[in-house]
Amino acid sequence: AIRFDGSVTFCGYSETRENVKNKSLKEIWFGEIFENARKKMLNKKLYPHCNKCVPSDFTQKRRFRNELIRSLSEKYGGGNSK
Repeated sequence: AIRFDGSVTFCGYSETRENVKNKSLKEIWFGEIFENARKKMLNKKLYPHCNKCVPSDFTQKRRFRNELIRSLSEKYGGGNSK
């Protein structure tokens, strides 16, 4: 997330920030903070603040996807509704 003041975080709840006023987005994206975040998530180790949004985010996306599939199946026929 890029905030109004130029601070960049890998999520809205993270307090760890870089700033586009001091570094390019490329430097931030490939920098230590974002690399560590990606490695941690790839190893299925979430940050303590991840419990604030991950379950509801996944649930909402799954619900939306299922509703979309159902709607398209009803409209166009066929397809897997699950």
